[in-house]
Amino acid sequence: MTSLPILNKMFQGFLILLALLLFPAPSDGQTSAPPNQPEPLKTVFQTGHTAWTQGLRFRNDEKLFASLDESGVVKVWRTSDGRLLATWPIDLSLHPGDYIWDQFWFDDQQNLVFNNLDDGQWRTTVYDTLSGKLLVKRATPLPGRTVEDISDNGRTIAFLAETASGASPSLELRQTSDLSVIAAFNIPDAEQSSMSLSPTGKYLAASTKNPDQGSLPGKLYVWRISDQTAFGPFPINDNLLGVSDQGIAAVASEGKISFYQVKDWSLVREFEFPSLPDFASFSPTGRYFIAMSRFDLEWRVWDQESPKAVLSSETYADISSFVPDALFSPTGDYLVLKGPAQQGSGGFFFSPALGLWDLAHGTGGPITDAG
Repeated sequence: MTSLPILNKMFQGFLILLALLLFPAPSDGQTSAPPNQPEPLKTVFQTGHTAWTQGLRFRNDEKLFASLDESGVVKVWRTSDGRLLATWPIDLSLHPGDYIWDQFWFDDQQNLVFNNLDDGQWRTTVYDTLSGKLLVKRATPLPGRTVEDISDNGRTIAFLAETASGASPSLELRQTSDLSVIAAFNIPDAEQSSMSLSPTGKYLAASTKNPDQGSLPGKLYVWRISDQTAFGPFPINDNLLGVSDQGIAAVASEGKISFYQVKDWSLVREFEFPSLPDFASFSPTGRYFIAMSRFDLEWRVWDQESPKAVLSSETYADISSFVPDALFSPTGDYLVLKGPAQQGSGGFFFSPALGLWDLAHGTGGPITDAG
């Protein structure tokens, strides 16, 4: 018969063994990462597009993103490491006329949808994301309109609708999926200078020209789409860069970019930037902001919570020249850059290369060469 002290020692040994199995000691003095915490991005480098990349779009769950080049070739990439998953062509003959390059998006079935407006017809094609199989093609009458802007998620599109002579321009926001009207607004001033949708279409901003100062904007109008609340007009002599989903407008003057609350036009912050940007964008969360300029071949990404530049043409010499476009993922944690563009004797040469960054971890870099 086994004595009680021996049984106690056996039970204690069993508990120690069980604890070691369930909670192993970390190796080399390093604490193990929580199992659900995403790993930092480690990009792969591969051959990419052979023609200039024109459009980018993330899937809603941001596990994939797609790129479209000017020859009509689509490439689908895995966001976790930038690896190429699929390559296939769209049928450009189904989209004559107006450009298609930014007018594509992932639908709720995770297929890729392409749209363009041609001769009063809104043309739509739907393709399987990985195989490239054409699933749907159709044309819907939509006369008297021009495309002005599309949200970064591709779900909302802004049209300028024709009006009678002398009437105020009419702006329409529609769902890209079925062209249903979300909201419509009139701009009181005669001539629109620029328009910007926030990343997911929660705000719309439009500036009008100042007749006394040439092409510089004179007034800024902002609308919150959910309840069609209007803010402004605000008198500005700067260039409208964009508006965030959180109701922050960005405007640029020589040497700086200023951010204002649209509800009362109060100044939030300012960043130095050497020249007027050609392109700028907010992340959907409003945390990050990117601006690019071809005049001094600069691009910078700021973290508005710091605030500081977390990426720039100075810190990444491999993409040091002008970058013509970029796209944040739905959470804002990832950023894809198109380009870069190199300046030559005949102007700018736009490279088909792509770069991918994990802003949450501060890792990333180029994922393709020039093809």
